[in-house]
Amino acid sequence: NLESLSLRENRLANLPTGVFAGLSSLSELDLIRNELNLDPGVFSGLSNLERLALSGNQLTDLPAGVFEGLSSLTILWLDGNRLDLRPGVFAGLSNLESLSLRENQLTELPAGAFMGLSSLALHLDGNQLDLRPGIFNGMSNLEYLSLAENELSHLSGDIFAGLSNLDGLNLRGNQLTDLPPGSFRSLGNLETLQLNDNRLSTLPANIFSGLSQLWAVWLHDNPGSPFPLQLRIERTDTTDLATPGPATVVVQLDEGAPFEMQVTLSAPGATLSVAAVTIPTGATRSNPVTVTANAGTQGSVTVSLGDPPEVPETVCPSHRRNCSTGTYNGIVVTTGEAIELFREHASVLWHRLQHNCVTATETRSVIHNYPSQFKGLRPMTGKHRIPSSDTSAFDALHRGLSVSLIETPRKQLKMCRPGESVAAVHVQNKEGYDYLPVAKDDSEDAPIIGFYPARDFRSSPAGDVTVGEKMKGLSDANLIAADASILDFILEWTPSHSA
Repeated sequence: NLESLSLRENRLANLPTGVFAGLSSLSELDLIRNELNLDPGVFSGLSNLERLALSGNQLTDLPAGVFEGLSSLTILWLDGNRLDLRPGVFAGLSNLESLSLRENQLTELPAGAFMGLSSLALHLDGNQLDLRPGIFNGMSNLEYLSLAENELSHLSGDIFAGLSNLDGLNLRGNQLTDLPPGSFRSLGNLETLQLNDNRLSTLPANIFSGLSQLWAVWLHDNPGSPFPLQLRIERTDTTDLATPGPATVVVQLDEGAPFEMQVTLSAPGATLSVAAVTIPTGATRSNPVTVTANAGTQGSVTVSLGDPPEVPETVCPSHRRNCSTGTYNGIVVTTGEAIELFREHASVLWHRLQHNCVTATETRSVIHNYPSQFKGLRPMTGKHRIPSSDTSAFDALHRGLSVSLIETPRKQLKMCRPGESVAAVHVQNKEGYDYLPVAKDDSEDAPIIGFYPARDFRSSPAGDVTVGEKMKGLSDANLIAADASILDFILEWTPSHSA
């Protein structure tokens, strides 16, 4: 009635035919770290064997029929060998649930290698696989796939097509620098995704799109971590924001939501059909919101987002007995710019007016004295207005000069990124700017997703804090019309925001 037998580390080279005869009750056999050569039928008679460990035996070949009769086997360990797999070698293991082939120096998986296996967890960590298109064809019942530490540098866009039952994917510890958009879109049952410890600096659009069952994502230890997931408002009834209302807007998340997100909206001077929206897990946009300007509202309506949702520490579905803490690692949710509806005038972000000179008080002094440099024009008095009608030409001149004329060119902006440390940013901010725009990533046309208030942390920039943790989202509080007068900007706006 022996149920468990360990023969590990015995330098066994051969197992005679029939060596396990009479051990019909054996459920676990450990042959780790011997020097075995396996013959066909060597395990015959072990009809109740459930777990077989053959790791560390320097095996190079598994002959046809070697696992014949192991109809009850559920777990097979073959780690640390030098196997060259042949088609159909695992045929007959109809109840196999977990197959571990870690560190076998595998470079390819031959077609049909896993023929006959279903509902399988496949561990291929520590090999050197070349993931050619079609490598997983015929494995639609695969439930878990680990490709950790395979030196993978790229993935083809359809590499996981057909793995519709996969609920766990581990790509940890590779050399991935980017991911094709929609890489995982076909994995509708995916629950856990490990991409930590790669070389990713950005996330592609739709990376989480379609993954409605997702409850765990690991993205830490990548250059771009924590990756910003920016919620932004988008008008859907028309592409022209100036079109008179009512307007329909949604909250968009290009990458898709790795967890269900809820966020509030506000629109002073307008009525919203709902005050908060939800982006379901795996979706890229929220339920729609109707924005209707209130009676008596003149000019534009600015729609902005409230605080971004917190990344949950632990999400544990009911079918899981336990879940580790930190289920979502390496991401941060941010909110994008407010949008201005029902007005044709463009807007300029105030932090696009990035200049060396000047506090608001100094700027006021310069403007106050500026008129005296013109013959026949008197200096401004009181609230810096020119009271006399004979200065109307000067007043008209200044009010005809728009903010867009002093906008800092994009390429000249001093910017930072969410993953940069606060300490490093302050070292680089040699000009001493009070505010720095935060770009989503390092690409040339990366959108600005917020601003970092450098002046608030200038005295004590903590080295272990990232810009993403301290940045501020964009809203109507930090937008100014591109056609607003420079004079109005300086006199009325800069006291609370010195650019």
